[in-house]
Amino acid sequence: MRFFRLHLSSNEPFLISAFRYQGKIYKGKQGEQHSDIIARAFPSKNMYEIDQMREMGEILFINQKGQIFNRSNKALEFAMENNLIDPAWESTCSSQRDGFGLCSEYLKKGNTL
Repeated sequence: MRFFRLHLSSNEPFLISAFRYQGKIYKGKQGEQHSDIIARAFPSKNMYEIDQMREMGEILFINQKGQIFNRSNKALEFAMENNLIDPAWESTCSSQRDGFGLCSEYLKKGNTL
């Protein structure tokens, strides 16, 4: 399930998905998750190749100020501090503070582009 907002105030905290591959950052469009970004940026790639690129690249998030977070605890902390986590995922996120990091699926509807 995807959670995305249609319109955001520039002062309101949000995160968008992004992906770094071979030194270049590909920013997500409204409603895109990381695999969507790769598929749009590399339309000739099949799903297997997209999965490989995802493994070799870096999952990123960009906030309303243009700050770039990797999938680490910093992105998760930003999302939690700014109330961007969907309540259904709060316990999962709390237990992952020292682990995996943020997934776009964890974000509350209306707080991502």
